[in-house]
Amino acid sequence: MNKYRWLFIFLPSFIAGQILITEIMYDLDGSDSPNEFVEIYNLSVADSVDLTGWQIIDRSYADDLVDSGYGLFIPPGSYGLIFEGDYNFNTGIYADSIPAGVVLIKVDDSSIGNGLSTSDSLFLISATGVVQDSVGWTDIAADGYSIEKVRVEFPNTPANWLSSTDSLGTPGNINSVEPLTIDGELIADSLIADPSVAGINETITIQGYVTNSGRTSISGDVEIRDGIDILESIFISSLNELDTTAFSAVVGPFASGVHELDADFVVSGDQDTTNNLSSVSFGVRYPEGIITLNEFLPYPESGAAEFVELVYHGDELLSLAGWGIADQSASPALFGNVIILNQNYIVVSGDSSLFQQTPDTSLFLTPLSSFPVLNNSGDVIRLYDPFNTLIDSLTYSSNWEYGRGQSMEKIFTDLISADSASWLPAAATSGSTPGSRNSVMPWPMDGAIDFAHISYSPIVPSQTDSIQLTIPVINAGQNALSGYIYIEYNEEELASVEVSITTPGDTVLSTLTIPPVPVGVNVLFLALDVLNDGNTDNNADTILIKIRFPFGTIRLNEFMSRPNNDQIEFIELVSFGTFDLWNWSFSDNSQQGKNIMNILVTNGDYIVIAADSSLYPLENSGAHFIVPADGWPALNNSGDAIFLYDLTGSIIDSLRYDASWPLTDEVSTEKLRSEFDSFNLGNWSLSTDTTGGTPGSANSVTLFDLDGALLQDSIRHQPLYPRKDETVIVFTSIVNMGVTEFSGSIALAIDGDEFGTSVFPSIAVGDTLNYALEFGPLVSGYHGVELLLNIAGDENISNDVARDSILVSYDFGSVMLNEFLAIPDSTQTEFVELAAIDAVRMDHWAISDNSASLKKFSFSETSENQLMVLAADSIITEYIPDAAQWQIPSGGLPGLNNTSDGIYLFDMTGKVIDSLVYTPDWGIVENRSLEKYRSEFESGDSSRWAVAVNETGQTPGEKNSVYYEELSKSGQLILEPNPFSPDGDDFDDVLYIKYKLPFEYGLISIQVFDVMGRTIAVPYWNMYTAQENILTWNGKRDNGEPARMGPYIIKVKAKDTASGKTWEDIQTVVLAKKL
Repeated sequence: MNKYRWLFIFLPSFIAGQILITEIMYDLDGSDSPNEFVEIYNLSVADSVDLTGWQIIDRSYADDLVDSGYGLFIPPGSYGLIFEGDYNFNTGIYADSIPAGVVLIKVDDSSIGNGLSTSDSLFLISATGVVQDSVGWTDIAADGYSIEKVRVEFPNTPANWLSSTDSLGTPGNINSVEPLTIDGELIADSLIADPSVAGINETITIQGYVTNSGRTSISGDVEIRDGIDILESIFISSLNELDTTAFSAVVGPFASGVHELDADFVVSGDQDTTNNLSSVSFGVRYPEGIITLNEFLPYPESGAAEFVELVYHGDELLSLAGWGIADQSASPALFGNVIILNQNYIVVSGDSSLFQQTPDTSLFLTPLSSFPVLNNSGDVIRLYDPFNTLIDSLTYSSNWEYGRGQSMEKIFTDLISADSASWLPAAATSGSTPGSRNSVMPWPMDGAIDFAHISYSPIVPSQTDSIQLTIPVINAGQNALSGYIYIEYNEEELASVEVSITTPGDTVLSTLTIPPVPVGVNVLFLALDVLNDGNTDNNADTILIKIRFPFGTIRLNEFMSRPNNDQIEFIELVSFGTFDLWNWSFSDNSQQGKNIMNILVTNGDYIVIAADSSLYPLENSGAHFIVPADGWPALNNSGDAIFLYDLTGSIIDSLRYDASWPLTDEVSTEKLRSEFDSFNLGNWSLSTDTTGGTPGSANSVTLFDLDGALLQDSIRHQPLYPRKDETVIVFTSIVNMGVTEFSGSIALAIDGDEFGTSVFPSIAVGDTLNYALEFGPLVSGYHGVELLLNIAGDENISNDVARDSILVSYDFGSVMLNEFLAIPDSTQTEFVELAAIDAVRMDHWAISDNSASLKKFSFSETSENQLMVLAADSIITEYIPDAAQWQIPSGGLPGLNNTSDGIYLFDMTGKVIDSLVYTPDWGIVENRSLEKYRSEFESGDSSRWAVAVNETGQTPGEKNSVYYEELSKSGQLILEPNPFSPDGDDFDDVLYIKYKLPFEYGLISIQVFDVMGRTIAVPYWNMYTAQENILTWNGKRDNGEPARMGPYIIKVKAKDTASGKTWEDIQTVVLAKKL
């Protein structure tokens, strides 16, 4: 039969004996021909089907079904096989597998359709042309395997066809994929745990689906098991063929770690249990801090390895699989499946050489990937569990103060890692303790003395002082401690005290008082005794107590500061005791000490310190001669200082010379007596020796047995700047600079006038009496104070006088701000006019604006009501009277802002005497000053100021143009409405001038000025008026023209014809117009 192309429109058809396609072999291993076949099945249970005239068609061609000797009738419930026309039933590859009774059929040529392919379709056409069955497929089977219909009675959906499980298929037999009678299935890929990673104490929901993959309805249980333990059981009831149902169960909570649970669909009589069981995994996060960071080395020595030490705080076996460590920039470096047994410490490093340093009791591991490189100066260290839970972390920086090769150790393992206070640089000599107890970790019992912070009182004790030691004692352990501290000198106990510290980490300050010890260096032994102390390295040590020498133990006695070319600079000292000069030094004004040779001196010895050895040998062979090994501080010719220091750094003697001292070329300066104070120039004189000096010998100018002195440098007074109503106390010091005890009196003179005399008690040789004299109060101004010492028999009165200056502040308002110009034009200059309310002396006064930059000025004695002008430029002379006092302050007049600023006046003590702060509301006008109505008015009140109304727009140094001749006692002036608008609309057209005079009758004049000070109208002049009245101004000039809109100044002046008294007031009004 010829093959034809066909086009079908398929309609459903139902016949009693339904023939269905149930298996297709479309692709064999190798050549397909002649072994392709199509299996058909008669679904009917009663009727045979005659295939005579039937056809089978692929996507393109039709074939007739041909009787091959087996007939074309398919009995009910029987199979038929359709082969290619050239297939041999006896020798073909299926000959041994086809059961008897199967109807074997061929197509009318050598291929079924156009030859079956991996993606094709088949149509089974009855003799009447009705499509009995059809199926399409894609390649779902391996070569040599057929595709089989799962359930023959179900539609030809892709899900109802599967690859045969048998090679060459099951032609004429029940399909290998035919469902079992009882077959419950748990859909493996549907099984999930929610959440997949749970928190501690969080339950897990296990969810999934089961289906009936068998032929009969089933019931059963889904068991959720942890090993052999059934956690939950869910009953599944009456599940029909191919029905699917969901199940879920809440289980837990679980311990931290990875868990795997089984889900088993248990069905009675299940013929295939291989598809009943599946498992699901989930994780439970580990608690934060179960493992903590305990030590890390970020900056190792060259060749050494970085590491991080961890501490495990649990007591069960723990796998580190999936755990990881990271720095700030990298992903975690994961650990392998290492089990922690009883090792508390875990050392993690990228260098296995560190393993040799790790004790056997600790665990060492290297990450599976690279160990994160820790930055030397700062980084982050993070520890993660297998579920990316941050278990511990810290951020360190160079502020943690670790050194190279020095690890950071946690003080206690349970402290918070992120807190820098939990860490200290390792104290171990090796620099770190990987896998071992941290060197900074407190011992169970550990008392320590903080030797670095022991303090002494007095700080620099003398040989007569009992010394109180304040000793910080630290409980560096983990338990309460008690014990005692003791101190020994020359193996003799000087003092002891009990100490008890209850709280670990606390510090107590214990005090020990020891009796005086000799001057110089004293070595004492200080120790802490604590029972069961685990660390005695920090309990005891020697301490050095340096006792200062008394002032004047050695005295400066002579110095050469101006040698000629044949001479050298030198300093001569005289000893007043027997001792050695260990660690003594001297300096010039730079105070850069130069060491003195460690020599033993005795009372009366001369010690000469010289710039070089050219002065040697000395005339007095018994004198000590020293050339400093660390150089000589060159003494300045005209002024310098010489300081002598003992081993404590205390100044034992000093002087400061300048041009006022007895200095000259080629001659030394000698002290009048060696025991005199060196700092007083009156105790020195030029050497009279013919050689120009007496180094190492008695001074040529030695004198005076009796000499009292007032120390000019000591004089001071309190308060520093007294008010005129305050008493003053002057403090001074009287020194016995001679060799004889004396008493006497001290006289006080103020401004040259003797104020009084006070007797002082006896002062021993070398002693100083601090004295105070109270006097006053003094009037405001400048005062000279002189103290004169009166001592019977005093042989040197040059040091008996001391002087001081006292500045007494002036009252606020004694000088007032009276006028200022803030916006000058090019022909003007800014200025401030001052008015002296009282007679004052204005030396070193100052003025400032809001910038608080004080500009100094001075005026000589000023009289009451005198005016003074401070200007920015000398152009002010074109506006002031010739006799006016004016000045440009030092540094210039503060620049006044155009719109707002402050003006502050200070006296010589820095006290504010007057001030104002002006704003735009003050009515500042360009080219015109603001004047005060009267100088005594409050400067900070804007109502006391007005724009100058004279022709020049300013009156510096003379009476203000707005000056009130006489102050009103009860007069009143009201202008309303203000503003007013004389525009003819019968609304606010007239300014009403309401007044009440301070007398019964009088003559009144009213003038109107513009802001330039020009008179534009005189509505009333010498008009007789009663005490109260209301007058008007219509807003016109004297020439009848309307005045322009803007501000105007109304000046009202009245005179009482009976008494001659006058009253005046000035106010501002605004003339407005419609726009």
